[in-house]
Amino acid sequence: MVKGMNPIIKFVLTIIIIVFSIWTNTLTGQVLNLGFLLLLFAVWGLLPGFIRLVPIMLLFLIPVFLISVICGSTLQAAGVSSIRIVFMFLCYVLFCGSTCPSMLTRSLNTVGVSSYLSIGILITLRFIPVLMNEMQKIKDSFDMRLNGQKRGFKVWYRGMIIPFVFRMSSLSDNLSLALHMKGFGTAAPTVYKPVGIKAADLIFLSIISLFMAGVKWIY
Repeated sequence: MVKGMNPIIKFVLTIIIIVFSIWTNTLTGQVLNLGFLLLLFAVWGLLPGFIRLVPIMLLFLIPVFLISVICGSTLQAAGVSSIRIVFMFLCYVLFCGSTCPSMLTRSLNTVGVSSYLSIGILITLRFIPVLMNEMQKIKDSFDMRLNGQKRGFKVWYRGMIIPFVFRMSSLSDNLSLALHMKGFGTAAPTVYKPVGIKAADLIFLSIISLFMAGVKWIY
């Protein structure tokens, strides 16, 4: 369901979630908002993706909590600060983990966003996943070649760093060639199957916004 939501609406939704997570200063309000979003993530099928990021999230959450307590904050204030880290990761999964790159580009072009900006946004969003995927491939190949042999810095450098640099150069060349082949920058962009804003998108946006606004008003 959420994968079919207009990417622009999802971007606005992430902004709203971040604003209310910062605006809400009570632990009860933060917990209610967090529970509501986790319930939606379970319904939308995004919860497994969020769970995979929990170890990385804890690397940020635990230091924030400890520093807040050491600096004299109450446990409630430290908990509020820590939960804000969780909201950041939820927003990442909501937008980056459920948005098709081509759909994002089409939605931006549909509303008249410049191709230079839309392509820049697309490359930025895809850079880290592509980077991690290529590094994992090189590491797997490196491990298979060594087959348990001793690894020194020189072997690691030649077997991991150099192939990674050359792979990044190759990907950059392929991207440049693809943009030239598509005539990027020479004419007005065309859009295959324009992506509009549906009534369901606005309904979901309104429900989440009203819930978080209600929690802020009450707590």
